[in-house]
Amino acid sequence: MYVDDYLGSARSVDEGMKEASLIRKTLADADLHFQDWISDSEEFVRVIQGEKK
Repeated sequence: MYVDDYLGSARSVDEGMKEASLIRKTLADADLHFQDWISDSEEFVRVIQGEKK
């Protein structure tokens, strides 16, 4: 399986983080790893980038 892009939406940053966590785990289980996140929510981007460190 190869995933190039993923498009999703969430009603809040918390909901988005839960979805992002599930996506990361599911892909990691298949030895696939998300590299970059893009969002129109600056808060989501700050939080998700902070988790990568």
